[in-house]
Amino acid sequence: MVDEFADAIGGGRAPLTDGRAGLRVLDILEAASRSLEFRGAVVGLRAGH
Repeated sequence: MVDEFADAIGGGRAPLTDGRAGLRVLDILEAASRSLEFRGAVVGLRAGH
């Protein structure tokens, strides 16, 4: 991932993943944690991601 980010900087292009992608991953991990707290219940993701 670090190499890809460095290549993006060197090439003057946007990286394949950005902060928004990171927020989506965190949202999914938080939802998984909430689901575990509720014994596997289906929980929603935060709005807007």
